[in-house]
Amino acid sequence: MGADGDPMAVLDARMRARGIEGLCMADMSAVPDSNAGNTNAPAMMLGDRCAGFILERRENAAPRHASEQFSGAS
Repeated sequence: MGADGDPMAVLDARMRARGIEGLCMADMSAVPDSNAGNTNAPAMMLGDRCAGFILERRENAAPRHASEQFSGAS
């Protein structure tokens, strides 16, 4: 992850891949400073945070089903 102006950053602050629409990554390489011990708990927290971002984006998205897009009879 990196700042918005960092050309070397692969992910933005919401763990979305830059330049590829719809791709999010939950990988420990996205953590700038990790502990030297067991990374299981931080990896689980990172995955949970990424899932939260995806669910939030999904809740705010427009309906995708045809039955939800059209309210009247044709």
